[in-house]
Parts: sequence; C-alpha cells; structure tokens
Amino acid sequence: MHLVPRSKLYGLPARSVRDFLRHIGLATFDEPHLRSRLKLTVANSRNLLASMLEDDLIDRALPIGGTPMYGLTVKGGQLASASFAPQISRAVGERLLAGVIARAADTKAQGSFAFRVVKVALFGSMLVDAPLVSDVDLAVDLKSPYEGKHWDEIHRQRVEVAEQDGKVFRTQLRSIVWPRMEIVEYLRGGHGAVSIHSFNELMLLGCPYQVVLQSPEL
Repeated sequence: MHLVPRSKLYGLPARSVRDFLRHIGLATFDEPHLRSRLKLTVANSRNLLASMLEDDLIDRALPIGGTPMYGLTVKGGQLASASFAPQISRAVGERLLAGVIARAADTKAQGSFAFRVVKVALFGSMLVDAPLVSDVDLAVDLKSPYEGKHWDEIHRQRVEVAEQDGKVFRTQLRSIVWPRMEIVEYLRGGHGAVSIHSFNELMLLGCPYQVVLQSPEL
C-alpha cells in the first residue's frame, strides 16, 4: 500500500495514523492510549475510534478489567505497513521480486530458520501493467518442520541468536512471534518497497494474485 506524503486521514496526518497502527502491531489498545499517543481530545479520540471501526481498520478485542480494547484487522495491518516512499519503476519492482524469490529458496538451504517458505504469491500494483508501482506486495505461506519439544528448542535458539546480535524484545509477545518475523525480515532484505503479508490476509482480502514460488516439501 502506498500513501501520499502530507496526506490526511480522519483529519490527522496520514503518517501519524499509520505510525500509531504500526506501533500497536499485534497488541491491543484502549481509547486512553490512542488519545495519549496521538495527543487528541477525548471527543476526537472517540470519533477516531468510531471511524476506524466503521472502516474496518480495527475491531473490538477482549476487554481488560471492563475496559474496552481494540486490535488491528487485516485492513488495519495493511495500513500499518503502508509506505510513503516514492513509487518505483516496474523494472526495480521486478528486481526486488527476484531477490525475495531467491532468498525464499535460500531459507531451505540454510536450514537455520524455524520456518520454511512453501509458497509466495504476488498481488497488488505489480499485477497491473503500468510503468510505476507503489510497492511489491507479497503473501507468504510459512510452515515449520518442528513440533513439540523440538519447536521449543528451535524457538529458544532463534531468540538467543537475535539477542546476541543486539536485538531487544520489549514485550514477551515480540519474542514469541520472533521466529516468524525473523524470516519475514530476511525475505524483505531491508527494502522498504517490499511488503510481506500472510496468506490468511490475502484470502481475507479476496484480491487477484499470482503464485511466483511454490515448494511444498519441508
């Protein structure tokens, strides 16, 4: 997803809304947190909540101590990953796509990741015949060959390796999901124009896609 710099959403800078959703990630939040983070009045934060609920960017989550809580939907996650970077040429997009496919194939050869890439699908602006594209939107299907105690061990190893490399997990949730996020970051290769989603997100969106890599064997 591509956003125009200095554009607005719900009367606020689009970047501020995007950054808040990115800050939430897989966690949940309440209205006071939204209000404090975006420096809004009570009325404005409540209006923003209502608008994001209506537009399916967020959904109601399990309340905590009677306090209403909210979390991101698939659509909200897409906005959270939106880029303000300039559009790229199709040639650049093709090179970035080739890099992701090469790294996806390499994950199996390395054998160190907790997950394997079994399918990669392309969707979004790259499927449209135009000289400029917003980014390279990909859905990735990840499977792990590890179960039970073997999974616990590989999960511990991947977290320890990340911490040794200087990564700090500020919440337990981030360390729990790290083995999956690790391979996603590897596939992106540090390129902001590469946007990676899960296959579940793609199925919920119901948009056209093209499978560019399939490797069913773990």
